[in-house]
Amino acid sequence: MLKPYKRGVNVATKSILDSALNGGRASRNGDLVIVAMPNQGFVTTAQEYQIVMSWARSKQSNGLPHKDRAMMLERFETLIPRNNSGLAARGNRKVLKRMVDDMEQLGMMLEDWTIPRDLDDDGMKPRKKIVAADGTETEVDDDQQPEEKA
Repeated sequence: MLKPYKRGVNVATKSILDSALNGGRASRNGDLVIVAMPNQGFVTTAQEYQIVMSWARSKQSNGLPHKDRAMMLERFETLIPRNNSGLAARGNRKVLKRMVDDMEQLGMMLEDWTIPRDLDDDGMKPRKKIVAADGTETEVDDDQQPEEKA
């Protein structure tokens, strides 16, 4: 049995993908997919996009596009959002760095995207070398104090 019509669309035949994109589009550029939706946009990997899209095609919409969009966006583990889209960048730092490099190669304006500031860092804190009175060297983190030998 079909559900009643809402706003002229039969909810039973609409998938989460159709409801969430709501007139938006996605374009694949090499290993990246750029997704543009009303008031939101982001970049993700092509592999992850395919996985999430197949999931979203198989699920039935609940009739509320904003909830369908939130459910779909929760499935992405790695994404770089457009500025002022209400999303935060997330994912593995190495994958994000590779995505940013690919975006630069495609000639995209990186100022339009919310990119984490310290992607170039390897995640390691700088270490200090401390030379003891007996000439031995010890490396410690900046916030750590060297252990004293008794």
